[in-house]
Amino acid sequence: MESQAFYLSVDFFIVSVCAPFRGFKRVYGVVFDLWHHSVAFFNGKNYF
Repeated sequence: MESQAFYLSVDFFIVSVCAPFRGFKRVYGVVFDLWHHSVAFFNGKNYF
C-alpha cells in the first residue's frame, strides 16, 4: 500500500493545521472524519 504514507502525511498536516486552535480535539475530529469518509468514498475502500 504505497498510498498509505500519503494518507498519514495528510493526517499529520490536518493535525498541524488544527493544533493552534482552541477546541482542537473537536475541530480535528470533524476534519479527520470528513477526510477519511471522503477517502473511503472516492477509493471504495476503508482507510479507518
